[in-house]
Amino acid sequence: MHNTEIGIFILNAPLFKKYEVSAFDGDIIDILFFNGAIDCFCPKCGTHSIFQGQNDDPNRRQHKINLSLGFDAPNATKKERKLTGVYILDFYCSRDRDHKLHFILKVDDQKMIKIGQSPSPLEIMQNDFKQYKQLLGASFSDLNSAVILYSNNFGVASFTHLRRIIENFFMVEAFKAYESQKGTYSGTPYNELRFKDKFNLVRDYLPETFTENPKLYSIASSGIHSLTEEKCREYFIPLKDCIILCLDEMLADIKKRAMKANVKESLGKIASSIGKNQS
Repeated sequence: MHNTEIGIFILNAPLFKKYEVSAFDGDIIDILFFNGAIDCFCPKCGTHSIFQGQNDDPNRRQHKINLSLGFDAPNATKKERKLTGVYILDFYCSRDRDHKLHFILKVDDQKMIKIGQSPSPLEIMQNDFKQYKQLLGASFSDLNSAVILYSNNFGVASFTHLRRIIENFFMVEAFKAYESQKGTYSGTPYNELRFKDKFNLVRDYLPETFTENPKLYSIASSGIHSLTEEKCREYFIPLKDCIILCLDEMLADIKKRAMKANVKESLGKIASSIGKNQS
């Protein structure tokens, strides 16, 4: 794992989920003493920021060296015993060093667990999502609920709310756009169509990220009907990120259309003013 992957893992790992130490191989030392950067929302700044590591003091450096030497020893039991303990990782916001990000990792019985985080995953994600509140309207509560449930280790329930966003927001908004461009739809009632048929009907009015990932809905549905709690928790972040990318596209399009309208209006006024001055 490179530094970016480690930072993403530490940030997104659910609290109290157990990871086998053996699954990380040699990367476990780099995780427990991670001193790289983490890119996430800073609740105190109210915007995204880069958090820099503060985990390179002399005591931690020596501890890391000692563990690294023992980690390569042929005696596996000795190696695992040496790793047992609690590891605190501290980071500061590059915008304001007083804004901190803390993680507490625990290794015990050959398992690694994230047992603490401040600000909480919920606080970071909820603040980051406020920008979508007006766009989502009533569906914002589903995004909020999905994050709360995921933060409390409810995988299937969190998937349910993500699927509702797909059904009740993206597909509904795309159908509105379809009718505004092509007139009233006269086929089988839209709500009675299978999802595949809905998708084919309105795909030109869906965000590009959605049409590039047509399995988005089936994955969300699998979480409700066939995936385990553990798998839903594992797949939540990519599914949530895909939805966020779709929302970002929609916000960018709204901003672009507003800017084009303002430019057209401003240039019209300029042209009119020049015409009056020349007459």
